[in-house]
Amino acid sequence: MEIIRYLHLNPVRAGMVSDPRGYRWSSHEAYVRGKTTNGIAVEEGLKLWGGQRGQAINAYQQFIRDGLGSGHQEEYYEVKDQRYLGDDNFVEAVCRKVDEQEPAGPVKITMEEILTEIAKEAGKAVKVLLGKGRGRVESRLRAEAGYVGREVGGISLTVAAKYLGRDLSTMSLALKRLEEELAADSVRRMQMERLCIRLRQGRRRKYQSNKA
Repeated sequence: MEIIRYLHLNPVRAGMVSDPRGYRWSSHEAYVRGKTTNGIAVEEGLKLWGGQRGQAINAYQQFIRDGLGSGHQEEYYEVKDQRYLGDDNFVEAVCRKVDEQEPAGPVKITMEEILTEIAKEAGKAVKVLLGKGRGRVESRLRAEAGYVGREVGGISLTVAAKYLGRDLSTMSLALKRLEEELAADSVRRMQMERLCIRLRQGRRRKYQSNKA
């Protein structure tokens, strides 16, 4: 309801018209008439104001009048993942309905959580992997952390390298070697995929917020 009103009052706030009905390219007039035109789902929208058409139209018009003095509202321009507008709970509810049809996106997870899980599986202490040692096993596990960070959390290699205390070129080479190994070894590849799936479970999707 708030978004419909905000959109229909945009021309008024911009000083183009004094009454939203004066802006011919708005769907406001269709709402006032209560009739669908040009594919606009007016009937569906009006149901927000009541089940009876006449009552809903009157309530809608009053709702519009009540908002005539409102100014710019920044929160209506903050979208997530370039398509969702709302708080995290709303976005999560919407995504549950469509995620089955889309590739898995990044989830909210930290490098600390990733490294802790990888160290646990390998029987290593986290402080060892964060240390200065350059052993082959430790290097491989750090590469795995960078790989999982990217695949599960959308974490850049720059961020992963900084957390692990390694320079970007070293991490980049290690990750390239790991990807070559995974491509050649189906068993290891399946192990990494299972780890990624496990770390995704129960975590919220991560969305990039931007201005609409």
